[in-house]
Amino acid sequence: MSRLVTPIALMFSSRRLRTLFVPTVMVLLGITAFGIVAGLQARSDRARAAQSLVGRIELAAERLAVQPHIVAPSQGFTLEMAEASAARYQSAIRRDLATLRAGQPPAQLAGVSATLRESDVVVAQLFAAIRAQGRTAPADDPTTVRQLQLQKASGLNLGRLTDLYIARAKTARLQATIGTLATVLSLLAIFAFFYFRSVREQVTIEQLLAENQKLLAASRDDALTDALTGLSNRRALSLDLAELLRTTTTDDVLLALFDLDGFKQYNDTFGHAAGDELLTRLGRALRTAAEALGAQAYRLGGDEFCLVTQLGDVPPADLIAAAREALSAEGDGWTISASVGAVQVPTDAADVENALVLADERMYADKADRKGQPSTLQALSAGLKARAANSPTGPVSAMATVVAKHLGLAAEETETVRVAADLHDIGKSAIPDSILAKQGELDDDEWAFIRHHTITGGRLAYAAHARANTAALVRSSHEHFDGSGYPDGLAGSEIPLGARIIAVCDAFNAMTSERPFRTAIPLATALGELEACAGSQFDPEVVAAFLDSDAGIAVARPATMPTSATPR
Repeated sequence: MSRLVTPIALMFSSRRLRTLFVPTVMVLLGITAFGIVAGLQARSDRARAAQSLVGRIELAAERLAVQPHIVAPSQGFTLEMAEASAARYQSAIRRDLATLRAGQPPAQLAGVSATLRESDVVVAQLFAAIRAQGRTAPADDPTTVRQLQLQKASGLNLGRLTDLYIARAKTARLQATIGTLATVLSLLAIFAFFYFRSVREQVTIEQLLAENQKLLAASRDDALTDALTGLSNRRALSLDLAELLRTTTTDDVLLALFDLDGFKQYNDTFGHAAGDELLTRLGRALRTAAEALGAQAYRLGGDEFCLVTQLGDVPPADLIAAAREALSAEGDGWTISASVGAVQVPTDAADVENALVLADERMYADKADRKGQPSTLQALSAGLKARAANSPTGPVSAMATVVAKHLGLAAEETETVRVAADLHDIGKSAIPDSILAKQGELDDDEWAFIRHHTITGGRLAYAAHARANTAALVRSSHEHFDGSGYPDGLAGSEIPLGARIIAVCDAFNAMTSERPFRTAIPLATALGELEACAGSQFDPEVVAAFLDSDAGIAVARPATMPTSATPR
C-alpha cells in the first residue's frame, strides 16, 4: 500500500499537476452538478406536468358531471349529444390518469381513480334514467345527490393531489437552486439558464391553471343558467333557496312561481321564434323588476318563472304585483298575463321540497280562475277571412291591384296580390303595444321583434286562407331588390312579383300618410323617392309600372280612380 501511496502523493505534489487538478475537479464538479441539477429539474418538470394533468382531469370531471343536466331537446341539447360529450370527457380522464400512474404516482391517486370510476357509473345511471323517463332527474333524486357528492369528493381529492404535486415541484426547484449555489459559481450562467427556464414554465402552467379555473367557472355558470333568457334555472333555484334558508335567521323567504296565461295561444298563433323572443323580453323585464326589489329571478322552463327573496320592508303583495306586471304584455288580439303561487318559508312550508310543491299547487289554483279565454288564432283567422272577403280596405291594396293589372297579371293572380296587400302588415299584431307605441328610437332587440312580423304574417295568412301563394307574398313583402331586406334576404327575381308590387305600394303609402312621428310628404316627392330607390330597394320594372299607371294619384283621389289601369 505504501508503495502505491507514495507515487500518488509525489504526482499531486507537482505544481503543474495541481494546476491541472483544480480545473479538472471543477469540470468534474460541474458535470456532476449539471447531472444533479438536470435530474432535479426533470423531477420538477414531471411534478408540474402532473399538476397540469390533475387540473385537466378536474375540468373534465366537472364537465362530465354537467352533461346529464343539460339535456334539453327544445334548446338543441339532445341526449345523444350529451352522451357523446360525456364519452369524450371519460376518455380524456382515463388517458390522463394512465399518464399519472406511469410517473411515480402518490398513494392518493388510487382514491381519486376510484371516485372517478364511481362517478362514471352514476353518470351512466343518470343517462339511463333520462332515456327511460324522458326527462332529467330532479335535484333531490338520489342518483343526482350521489353525483353531487362524488363531484365534491373528487374535487377535494384532486385539489389535494394538486397541492401534493405543487409541493413536489417546489421542493425539486429549491433543491436545484441550492445545488447550483453549492457547487461551482463559475457555472452560474448555466444554472441560471435552467432557473429562468423553470420560472417561465411555471408562469405558463399558472396561466394554464388560471384559464382552467375560468373554464370551470364558465361551465358552472352554464349549468345554472337558462340559455334562452339568461336567468338562473331550476337547478340554481334549488341551490340558492337551500342556501338562503340555511343562512336566514329572522325574516321569511318568499317563493313565488309564475305561469304565463295566454302564452301557448300566442306561441301556437305566431310561431316558436316569436314565442322565444317574447319569453326573452319578459325574462329581461322580470330580472329588472326583481333586482329593483332585491329579489332573484329564475326561469324554470317553458313559460314558468320564479321569484325568490328574503322578506323585509317590501310587502309580499307588492313584490308579486311588480313581477306580474313585468310578465304581462298585450297586442292586437292577444294578452299575456301570469298566474302565481306564493309561499313564505318557513311559515307555510318547512323545507325547499314542500315549498315548491305548495307554490305549484297555489299557482294552478290561481290559473283555474283564468280559464275560458278564446283562441287567439281562431279569432284572428275569422277576422282575416271576413276581411279578405270584402273589397280592398286600404290604399296599399288598391294601389297593388292597379299595378298588378297594369303589369298584365291574370285575374286570379291579381286577386292574390290584392288579398296579400291587404294583409301584408297583419304580422304586426304579434308585436306588443309597448313597442309599437314607443316614443323615440327602438333598440336592437325591439327592431328584431318588429322584423319578425313578416314571418308571423305569412303564418297567419296561411292559417286564414290555407293558400301558400298568399302567405308567400306576405312573408316577402319587406324584401329588397338588392337583397338587403328581410326576413330571408331574397334578391331580384327570387322575390315573388306580387311581393315586389306590395313593397312599392306600401312604401309610397307610408311616405304620403300622416304618422305620429312624422308628417306626410308631397306626392311628387314620394314618386321621386321611388325612382331614386329603383334597382336597390325596389324592382325597377314595378316602379315604372307604378308611375305609368298613376296608381298613387288614383288612390289619393278615389273618386277618379279608374276601374282598370291603362298605360299613358
